[in-house]
Amino acid sequence: MIVPNYVQEQIVDEKGYPTDNFATFLINLLQNMQVSISNEGYLIPSVSSDPASATPTSQLAQLQASFQSETVNPDTQTVTTGVQVGTIVFDPYEVNGGSGGTPRLGQLKVLLNDGTFHNVTNT
Repeated sequence: MIVPNYVQEQIVDEKGYPTDNFATFLINLLQNMQVSISNEGYLIPSVSSDPASATPTSQLAQLQASFQSETVNPDTQTVTTGVQVGTIVFDPYEVNGGSGGTPRLGQLKVLLNDGTFHNVTNT
């Protein structure tokens, strides 16, 4: 789940209503929570590695490439960091066992200190 940065300024106006910046912060936080959390708990984000797509590992490769990177927006002076160690994603297209000619699809992956995603296995 991506948690937006807290607004370090006045959060309500003179009438007691949320300021535009604080309202935007709350909207972003709630939307991210609605996307990331279900009645059953956290939803692991899916990444596409669909072999039928033109770039089968593009999303996973982009995440992996952002490992320990930082981007500074000069207009807002905000820093965006890449994915961190321990990031978990779900690849719905990777074969994960199966028998009798029917593969099971879906594999959890975790980003380790070496900067690459590794399969989470049952051991």
